[in-house]
Amino acid sequence: MNIAMLSYHTCPLATLGGKDTGGMNVYVRDLTRTLGPLGIHVDVFTRSQDEHVPHVLHDLGYGNRVVHVPAGPETPLPRRELAGYIPQFVDGIRRFAEEKRIHYDVIHSHYWMSGLAAASLADLWPGTPILHMFHTLGEMKNRIARSDAEREGAYRIEGEKRVLKRADRVIVATEAEKAQLQWLYKGDVRKMEIIPPGVDVSHFYPIPKDEARQFIGLEPDQRMVLFVGRIEPLKGVDTLIRAMSCVKFQGLGHPVYLAIIGGEPDADPDKMTAEMARLQQLCDDLCMGQTVVFLGKRAQDTLPYYYSAADALVMPSFYESFGMVAGGHGLRDARRRFTGGRTGLPRPRRRDRVHRPRRRPVRAVRQIDPAAGRPRLARADGCLRRALRAGIPLGEDRRADRGRVRQRAERKA
Repeated sequence: MNIAMLSYHTCPLATLGGKDTGGMNVYVRDLTRTLGPLGIHVDVFTRSQDEHVPHVLHDLGYGNRVVHVPAGPETPLPRRELAGYIPQFVDGIRRFAEEKRIHYDVIHSHYWMSGLAAASLADLWPGTPILHMFHTLGEMKNRIARSDAEREGAYRIEGEKRVLKRADRVIVATEAEKAQLQWLYKGDVRKMEIIPPGVDVSHFYPIPKDEARQFIGLEPDQRMVLFVGRIEPLKGVDTLIRAMSCVKFQGLGHPVYLAIIGGEPDADPDKMTAEMARLQQLCDDLCMGQTVVFLGKRAQDTLPYYYSAADALVMPSFYESFGMVAGGHGLRDARRRFTGGRTGLPRPRRRDRVHRPRRRPVRAVRQIDPAAGRPRLARADGCLRRALRAGIPLGEDRRADRGRVRQRAERKA
């Protein structure tokens, strides 16, 4: 079987943590690597964004290729401009297939613009089915937008509706996404298949905390709250920063830092994204000093160290399609799954829930729960604040945590 996989606006080989690189890049890359050993050939087609990068790369193993197709200027472009170059992208894929004399049995597209390209290719290759995955939805992003600048245009909503009608099958990550497509887009649920995303547990697994902290350079008395993701408004990083400003004035006996992985914090002012500049200005306005550390992009090989060293992993996003960061931080029990607000992933136990603070910094403070062995987000209660102030280590058992805090208070009384 041969699959033409389309990732039009972003390359699966791109460094993670940039403006347009995140969970979808990981999904496309690792799915392709997994299909290879099964004897399935995959060519991943993406728009060329650098004329100096070879147009064909064999970085995904088993003969699977990443094909950079020239479509418009070979430079990064705003997403609003990309739709106009889809016809060139489609023509480039057609020419590649003819030159290589390859027939594709399935077109697997990711994100709505790739879906439009898939529809055009299906016209050129009659009978070839389209398998599509949206990853994010414009209607959902508009529901949490705080300004017109953050809203998606009608061109995207209409494009998503066209793709939904044309695709033969639509892969959704959760029941919530299925419901969103059904009710917001009037999609046919008979075409939808729920396939939850997975985690590579051979790569993301708990590392002994002392070893992880030593690797990233944390001192024994320092505590770290961790955020990993793209730097954009819907990720809610500003809520987290404001929550950390509340922590700063709680009079805790231990230094607590917020490490933000993602984006390019050291970019020149004229090249820095508006959201990164806004977040850095917010830190200055709140006098955060060294409390918030922007680490920029980090390779996936080092992420397990940060996950294991952190006292709390926070996902303050207002909207996530499947919350890959929460699943990848190294669970002790690989069967547990996390939910980040509107993801729809099952949550077997309440204490494993990832909270979405909904722009309430004070409430977010109460949800940051440094666990002894691994990052964890827990229910909002007063245990965190008292334990941090008293220097009491928190463990896996919430009742035992509260009991230790209560006993400490009684002894002082």
